[in-house]
Amino acid sequence: MSLDYYYEFNAAPSKPIEELRSFLTDVGKEALQLGFASAVTVNSVFRSVDQLQFARRICLLPVLTDARLKTADFSADPSVDRQERREGECGIFPVDGVLLVVVNQSGLETTFGFLRFPKLIIGMDDNGTEVKIEYPVGPEWQFRQWVQSPDPRYRILVSLFAAGGYLAHERDDYRPK
Repeated sequence: MSLDYYYEFNAAPSKPIEELRSFLTDVGKEALQLGFASAVTVNSVFRSVDQLQFARRICLLPVLTDARLKTADFSADPSVDRQERREGECGIFPVDGVLLVVVNQSGLETTFGFLRFPKLIIGMDDNGTEVKIEYPVGPEWQFRQWVQSPDPRYRILVSLFAAGGYLAHERDDYRPK
């Protein structure tokens, strides 16, 4: 078993991306003051193959579970990652977002941010009928990630998200029980 520090952020769908970017830029400044080697804030869109591969690298993709994923093929929908028909599950790629990429002295890249996901995915059943599944979380900004490090600086950065009202959940396997 590995030890992880897991964090999840949410923001209201009405929150302007410029405000989220400004918040992340401020967190990035704090990261530099804490001694991280670099901190860069970027806007991202996720459409091309390379961009979708980047999405896999920078966050934990949410998993959607629905019985219709067992009976219809959603592989043509670019928002769908790795549909498992037997289990009725698939990953969902983000549509866009704003990210803070923090790099420590060893070159370990860690990400923080806010992503938006599609409102629905579309597939075809075996009869050629279109099947639509709404993504249940809705249009809110969200982000989930983890880092395998006891470094307290990551906890300080996440505490800034908590202070800003964005921390939805955290789990720290390094914290004594």
